[in-house]
Amino acid sequence: MPKEIKLAPEKEQKTIEVPEPEMAKPEKGERSFLSQIDDDLNFLSVVSTIPSSPPKNHFQRIKVYVSGATFRVYFWTGSAWKYVSLT
Repeated sequence: MPKEIKLAPEKEQKTIEVPEPEMAKPEKGERSFLSQIDDDLNFLSVVSTIPSSPPKNHFQRIKVYVSGATFRVYFWTGSAWKYVSLT
């Protein structure tokens, strides 16, 4: 048998606000940023070792090197890898 629900007197009723669940905050590190670029553009390869072998296709001609506090962008010039240091 269902019970009857009784409401509080009108002067005691208040609206209950339910907060939206908090979204996880994205990391703001360089690795996260570079990985996002790689995912978006789909041609940058983020590596932690210095490239030594020639690229297998045109999309592998640019590599972003991240190791500790060292950030470089490597470019294949047709015969060797050249890099630019980032700060």
